[in-house]
Amino acid sequence: MGSVSSLVAGNSLNSKHCKASDYRLKEGTNTHRKSGGCNLDGLLKCGFAQSSSSTTHHSRGTLSDSGRNSMSSLPTHSTSGSLRASTGLVSQNDGRQQTLSETAGGIRSPITTDELLIEHLEQRLLERENELQELQVSLELKEAETCHLFEERQKFCAEEMDGLKQRCTTQLREVSQMNAKTHQALQLQVCYLQKENGKLQEDLSKLTREKDLVELRLRSYEKESTQLVPTLEETQWEVCQKSGEISLLKQQLRDCQADVSHKLNEIVSLKASLKENTAKVERLEQQNKDYEDKLQSCTREVEVYQNELQRKKVEADFLRDNVGKLEQDIQQVKQDLVKCIFTGSLQREVERLKQELREEKNAQGKMVSSFELERQTWNQEKDRVIKYQKQLQINYLQMHKKNKDLERILKELTAELESRTELGLDLRYSAGLQTYEDVIATEI
Repeated sequence: MGSVSSLVAGNSLNSKHCKASDYRLKEGTNTHRKSGGCNLDGLLKCGFAQSSSSTTHHSRGTLSDSGRNSMSSLPTHSTSGSLRASTGLVSQNDGRQQTLSETAGGIRSPITTDELLIEHLEQRLLERENELQELQVSLELKEAETCHLFEERQKFCAEEMDGLKQRCTTQLREVSQMNAKTHQALQLQVCYLQKENGKLQEDLSKLTREKDLVELRLRSYEKESTQLVPTLEETQWEVCQKSGEISLLKQQLRDCQADVSHKLNEIVSLKASLKENTAKVERLEQQNKDYEDKLQSCTREVEVYQNELQRKKVEADFLRDNVGKLEQDIQQVKQDLVKCIFTGSLQREVERLKQELREEKNAQGKMVSSFELERQTWNQEKDRVIKYQKQLQINYLQMHKKNKDLERILKELTAELESRTELGLDLRYSAGLQTYEDVIATEI
């Protein structure tokens, strides 16, 4: 690729130099036309065009040959300089021709101009031959350089190919190892899948056998169901009857439960009344104790009052004796008063004694009345305590009897409740067992 690109570049450069020389020649011819030499301009054009075409064809031929023999043919500095020199010579010759045409003036000599052109063209040909020789030398040098570069590149490519071969061999080894591992894993998976396939086939055979057995059982069940249809209808009618009986029993059970709940409420109320009665009995016993204590205190007070009464009786007897003595003294005083009626001192003494006698009588009457009142109150208290004690005893006996009756009723109710609860559990269990029959009865 590098040689081909160099050839293309060389051809393009040569074509550019040729185009530049053509352009300069055109400018020269234009200036010569201005000076007035028409035939000379035509000759110059024809000769230069032929020389340029021959040189371009020759250079193209040489370049194509050198491109065939070598890998790259880039133009060197010397070739470009020679091309520039040739173009400069062409421009100088054009200038000389212009001066000659100007000096000649109106004299026209086509023979001398042709000779000059021929000489000039011969010089150009010689120069081009020299340039071609130089180009061949430079191409040979470049061929050697390109061969050396090609050999170096070939060595580098060989080294790269060796590295690539080593990498490829290592990768192939790794890939072969991976393939071996995957092959082993696949073999293991195949063995496992074969075992699983055997197991699945065994399961399939078992399932087929079970399917056959189930089909046989299904057929037998169908036969039995066809045989059991009339018996099923009879059992359904019996179930309907039993369901009616069960509904009646359920109603009775509800009634019994209502009675039991009522009895339980009564038991609770009786227990509450029993508690209240026991509390009343305790209160009555406490009151009885209090009244007994009061009775004892009253008996003590009665004894005290009796002692006091005896003492008062003794005092009353003593006062009677004193009254008798005082009456005797009064009689004696009266007698003395009769004797000394006219004396004022005796009269005052009599009045004082009368006053004392009245006071003593009043005090004695008050004492007797208070004693009578106390005796009456004591008798009343005693009678009331005795009555209350008797009433307490009667109440206690009644409460004891009532408690005994309540305990007996409670025991009877608990026994009846336990028996009914057991009966209710049995009925519930039987009702739970007959739910399917109830459903059939409802459907019928």
